[in-house]
Amino acid sequence: MMIKQNIFDSVTKRRTNRLRYQDEELPELIISKVKSTISDSNKIWLYTAKRSNEKEQLSNLIVEVE
Repeated sequence: MMIKQNIFDSVTKRRTNRLRYQDEELPELIISKVKSTISDSNKIWLYTAKRSNEKEQLSNLIVEVE
């Protein structure tokens, strides 16, 4: 339960400068922990885009929505 509270606290307090993220992959351990944390929920899903064309398409979609 502690990790869920930590994630919630981080998300609700996070501020962004809207600049491009660093071009580096998240460590697989972090991705696994996040997926494990949300796996019990049927209301949350996580898709990790790994190919550059997917990342570009998602980036364009976000820009269109904003």
